[in-house]
Amino acid sequence: SNQIICTTHSPYVYQDCVNKPNTELTVCTKDQNDKISFDSITASSLFPWSPSWGEINFRAFGLPTVELHNELYGRIQDINGTHTIAATEAFFISQGIQQSKPYVKIHQGTPQPPSNSTIMTYIRNKIHHPENTLNPDFTDQEIYDSIEIMMGIV
Repeated sequence: SNQIICTTHSPYVYQDCVNKPNTELTVCTKDQNDKISFDSITASSLFPWSPSWGEINFRAFGLPTVELHNELYGRIQDINGTHTIAATEAFFISQGIQQSKPYVKIHQGTPQPPSNSTIMTYIRNKIHHPENTLNPDFTDQEIYDSIEIMMGIV
């Protein structure tokens, strides 16, 4: 018969409340016109360990992180048994995702001709190969969109 309302920006509180009985989590957002909306949050099944810190920060605060991007890319590889970049790219293409981002790979110290990749693989390669400075950094919008696409796939 009691109701307690608590507000927080803490991912610790968020993580401890997901899927608890008699607990509802909502995210409150305000748009450019000062319109306030409330969205109920439930745990996802993105990962066996959900919610991860990257997932919490993305869902609660709209923060796209390289950690979440890595988790999602790896999860897609695990689910589909595509443990190479080429096999993962083939899977993305089979999902109708375009290879629209040119990436220059360095093989044995020699830059290769640019080849198009999906935005997910481009960002994955930029994260995992920071020594390769031949490719421009991805934008905040690109990593956000990439995460959204992969969340939809998972």
